[in-house]
Amino acid sequence: MYSGDTDGAVPTTGTARWIQKLVNQFNLIIEVPQTQWYLPDTQYNNNQIGGYYTVYQGLAFVTVKGVGHMVPQWERPGALKILKYLLYGNPLH
Repeated sequence: MYSGDTDGAVPTTGTARWIQKLVNQFNLIIEVPQTQWYLPDTQYNNNQIGGYYTVYQGLAFVTVKGVGHMVPQWERPGALKILKYLLYGNPLH
């Protein structure tokens, strides 16, 4: 699951509550606690915080900083990094 942290249509807080209910219902184990992930900043040659991610047993929840409902449209590098993480296991941090 991923969510833009400024999404007004499907707020991140609602998604987080829904995931917490799944965690409680199915006794999912937290494999990676909430951790920052980064985007490369080519203009200043350093990294920017892209958002946060938490990995549960069989489920990952990724937030994307500063974007709303259309993450792939407004944060393409972040969306690509999330996709590569989900498909290939590339690290987010």
